[in-house]
Amino acid sequence: MIPGRRKILFHGSECEGTSAQTLDAYCREIAYAVVENGCSVLLSGPGALDLSVAEYARQACEKNGRSPAEAVHWYFAGAASEQTNAPDPRIGIGSRFYLRLKDNYGSFARLRTCLVEKVDAVITVGGRKGVQDVIEKAMLARRPFFPVAVTGGASLD
Repeated sequence: MIPGRRKILFHGSECEGTSAQTLDAYCREIAYAVVENGCSVLLSGPGALDLSVAEYARQACEKNGRSPAEAVHWYFAGAASEQTNAPDPRIGIGSRFYLRLKDNYGSFARLRTCLVEKVDAVITVGGRKGVQDVIEKAMLARRPFFPVAVTGGASLD
């Protein structure tokens, strides 16, 4: 990552009752806003929404003359060997970091705490228990957070 560049953690997951088109539109707007404002987006897993954000961030980078390696950062819990044969090429967009969950963090909750502490702001979309956890951690860490509440899920609460 480039020192001094603002880092935005994106955390989200699909939620019941929200169309894929609606979620995709939010991912597009989020990715373009992050890139066009010179920030970097951190993604913590290969979920459908993370993959959409990565692809739209790549498109925004092309439009704005930025390198996706500067704008998109993946944080995977596990060894690189576990992600080598990833089925979706969008995982290859940007930079990848592999975190040894069991050895270094002990749980996904602790990993989410560490990610929130490393960023300047958090954006959540929809979601379940993990999204709620990220929102609580953002509040405790006094990080600005922007829940996209219209999609339901934990971001609505």
